Amino acid sequence: MTPKHKNAWVSILKVTAVLNQKMDSKLRTAGEISIDYYDVLLALEDAPNGKMTMSELSSSVLVSPSGVTRLIDRMAKEGYVNRQSNAKDRRSKFACITTLGLDARKSAWPILKLSMEELWVAHMTEAEAATILDIMKRMVSPKEYE
Repeated sequence: MTPKHKNAWVSILKVTAVLNQKMDSKLRTAGEISIDYYDVLLALEDAPNGKMTMSELSSSVLVSPSGVTRLIDRMAKEGYVNRQSNAKDRRSKFACITTLGLDARKSAWPILKLSMEELWVAHMTEAEAATILDIMKRMVSPKEYE
């Protein structure tokens, strides 16, 4: 590994953390849900029937597997998701998006979109974005990338 490779890796980690913090701050200042809630709700909204097992969810979001369980607990208490038994595997439960969760995700989108345009889109051309996307897709399998 060259120093440039190492620095590129560190930059990805730092930029991801900083941008997530800034977007979260903008969402919260606007009275919207957190970026972590948004991430989970978007994954659930895109899932078949609006539900995923905790294992599926933890591989689809930026939160760690143990963090997903705690996050879902908080979100369930607030009514954004509910838990549903899994008839095929009694050891697991589904996290399911609720109408309140869907509404909260949709309400947060305009703030998040503006934040992404300001913090991400404004700093690169369309060609640079395509290059970043191509590089990222080479690093993981198509299933992992989804």
